[in-house]
Amino acid sequence: MVKDVLNEHEKHEAAEFLEVKPALEDHEKDQAANILLLGQLQSGLQGTKEDYLVKLSRGAEDGGMFVLAKDTESHELLGLAALKGRVEAPDGLMAQELGLLAVDTDKPKDKIRGVGIKIWNRAMAAAKGYGLGAIYTETVLSNYASLRLQYQVQKEHGVLGFFNEDWTGSDERDERNFITLAVNLFPLNVESPEDLEALKDAIRTMYRDEMDVELSEDLPGLLMQKKSSLEHSNGDRTITTLGDLLNSYFNLDPTFFKPKLDSALEFVRSSFMGDVDLADAV
Repeated sequence: MVKDVLNEHEKHEAAEFLEVKPALEDHEKDQAANILLLGQLQSGLQGTKEDYLVKLSRGAEDGGMFVLAKDTESHELLGLAALKGRVEAPDGLMAQELGLLAVDTDKPKDKIRGVGIKIWNRAMAAAKGYGLGAIYTETVLSNYASLRLQYQVQKEHGVLGFFNEDWTGSDERDERNFITLAVNLFPLNVESPEDLEALKDAIRTMYRDEMDVELSEDLPGLLMQKKSSLEHSNGDRTITTLGDLLNSYFNLDPTFFKPKLDSALEFVRSSFMGDVDLADAV
């Protein structure tokens, strides 16, 4: 059962805009699938509209929930997210993935401005009230806007690791053959460092045993596994430094806003790579 953590005043104020529910109606599934399809280059969620409809029809499994943002007048969907994929540590503390986070970028900017962060905050509030120990996310490394938002809004955060995934783009501009995803953890109801470590171990084990994915904490090493591919996809441009490596990766993302490149590379370096320099040789 979904637990709505807003007080009565907040429910009244937000009732026509933000909605939390365990399952979607057919018209909501259709709108949600269209939004996910529109944003798949950024989200890294591969599939067709039919694939998305199947995912959305399953509901939010294991006690999860959907968070929907709707236009206050038309009630059309502006964006969504889902809490899903419950992971339980040996002590009973649980975490869920906050995924399917997307906003309808075809809508006028004044309609969707700030919608993503409102969905995020509502989902986090619901998860905390529901008693979850933590939330985790999967985010494409070059989705700088999303990673920065997550880290700015949730002051307590940490990266669990990274993994590469084969990628076939649906857009002719997209020349990527792989994407790199960051798995981040956001503690909510954790009382001790030991509890937090137990949750981290449970999530890593789930990735290894259920998804056949070994999360790596060595981001440069993970990207170096794809060095030849990155050089070839960037016109046989030679990669000699860490900055070159990241630049080559970001350059292939057709949705990345290129004027933000320097800021994005510094964010990745400082957030995920520790005491290294972009000029370091690779």
